[in-house]
Amino acid sequence: MKTDIKQFLRKDHTRSLFLAPALIFIALFILYPLLSSVVLALSDITFPRGVLTTKFSGFKNFAKILKQEIFWTCVKNTVVFVICRITGTFVMGLIVAMIVVRAKGIMSHILKTLFLVPWALSDVVNGTMWDWMYNGKYGIINEILLKLHLIDQYQPWLSMGKTALWAIIFADVWKSVPFVSLMYLAALTNVDRNLYEAAEIDGAGVVQRFFSVTIPSIKPIIVITTVIQSMWALKVFDLIWVLTKGGPANSTMTLAVLAYRESFMYTRIGSGAAIAYMLCLLTLIFIVSTLSLSRLGGNED
Repeated sequence: MKTDIKQFLRKDHTRSLFLAPALIFIALFILYPLLSSVVLALSDITFPRGVLTTKFSGFKNFAKILKQEIFWTCVKNTVVFVICRITGTFVMGLIVAMIVVRAKGIMSHILKTLFLVPWALSDVVNGTMWDWMYNGKYGIINEILLKLHLIDQYQPWLSMGKTALWAIIFADVWKSVPFVSLMYLAALTNVDRNLYEAAEIDGAGVVQRFFSVTIPSIKPIIVITTVIQSMWALKVFDLIWVLTKGGPANSTMTLAVLAYRESFMYTRIGSGAAIAYMLCLLTLIFIVSTLSLSRLGGNED
């Protein structure tokens, strides 16, 4: 035993000392909350006389949630929200990146600065701005559509169940496009120009070069960006809460909003924690699906 202690003291522990702060941070702010939330999700939590009391209840919270209609409404809204955000940011982000990468001189610097502006805004500021723009009485969105003769009167976009979710998706895509564009811009600048020249010599048109050279060349970045966007989209709360608080009639209620309401408005902390774990499961499904599809695409190539 004494020999083991002496050997331990003789070793150089510099590497461990450098890792210690990071490991302590992970333990305190990631592992401990994660384990605590597991306990909450598997417990029946009450507040008798203001004292938090936990009683183990197994999977009762999960079973109760799965039986509620609002949960499945939130799952549907969340899936629609995530798919639309991923699709919208991919299309718009790639278009913006391709425009910027082809810009020359000072115009390139101006475009790079401008397209980062939405990303610089906080979610709350972004939500407040779009709340004004969507306003059914003086919103600029209504004014523009009215001038273009696309509508004949002002519409309360955030107060109608059939338009509220789409209005939020549009605002969220606008906020998210800069990050995606930045990722794609970095990838596009590293594409070998010789590949385009070779494809052009072989008679490939613009569309063919796009699908045979551009997309395959930036595919790894597309996969990484899609995974990141999936995780971010699933936890969007601020924007939805500022604009609609999950209404009207739960048409914009997502799992993140439902978890907040259950935990902090109705003080059903066990149910809120269970919903949060359902959200984690959905996140895992999106990530695995994205990676699986990318591998299938690679095998086909």
